[in-house]
Amino acid sequence: MSRRRIVGLLAVLAALGAGGCANLLEALRVPQPLVRIKVVNDSVRQTVRPNIAVCPNGIESEPHHFVRTPPVLGPGESITYTTAEIAGTDGNCQTFDTNFMLGVCTWEFGDSRETLAPAAAQRFGGQIGFQFQCGDTVILHWLDTDEVGGSWTAEVITAIGNQLPSAPFQSL
Repeated sequence: MSRRRIVGLLAVLAALGAGGCANLLEALRVPQPLVRIKVVNDSVRQTVRPNIAVCPNGIESEPHHFVRTPPVLGPGESITYTTAEIAGTDGNCQTFDTNFMLGVCTWEFGDSRETLAPAAAQRFGGQIGFQFQCGDTVILHWLDTDEVGGSWTAEVITAIGNQLPSAPFQSL
């Protein structure tokens, strides 16, 4: 190992010894202002086009931000967004920390991309502080169950330092 690399390594170790490691871990615990949303089609035979939404002031108040072009997901396919990709600055869940909601507001499904039909006017979602927190990853799973239009379930990967969800996502 060269003298330059040894000096560099010693500098890094000195910084870590001076609290750098603790500061780095603390920074990782600070909730991020966004939520990552992964949408997964768990069907083995049906295609789905979900209308994914971020509602920073809750479902009862505007604005409601939707993915510009709803994804069409074939069997086993998935796509991931952040709340900022969907809602811009309104996707910062720390700004709207009491009513902030996300979920799926209606969807289409069918045997192929060309034969999608609307499900009943259904919505599925969750509210910050109950179903998820800033910094969490929410995975929305669609399955072509016996229910008309299939059904949604949610899985939350809790960010470091966040509380676990106190309630499941639900039909709205």
